[in-house]
Amino acid sequence: MRVVVPILVLAGILIGVAGVLAVYVRDTIVDSDEAAKRAAAALAHPDVRDFIAEKIVEQVVAAQPDAMAARPLLKQVVTSVLGAGAFRPIYEAAIRDVH
Repeated sequence: MRVVVPILVLAGILIGVAGVLAVYVRDTIVDSDEAAKRAAAALAHPDVRDFIAEKIVEQVVAAQPDAMAARPLLKQVVTSVLGAGAFRPIYEAAIRDVH
């Protein structure tokens, strides 16, 4: 009996932690609407916009090497578009669709 009680308490704690973790994952990662809102909210951070802009510009330059000369301008334009308020709902809808 002395061995069974601590084992059952430990099992209950582990099941409780696993349940909380499962709810968190469902609400933040699996839920498409919540994932889209979080991704769109990330656009408010300049570092995130710069990272995304850099990846987009890399793809443009890879597809069209002549665009290398316009790389700084492209990055500035893409960063501005990503930061525009009108872009956020479009981005959020796109994330929701692919999630």
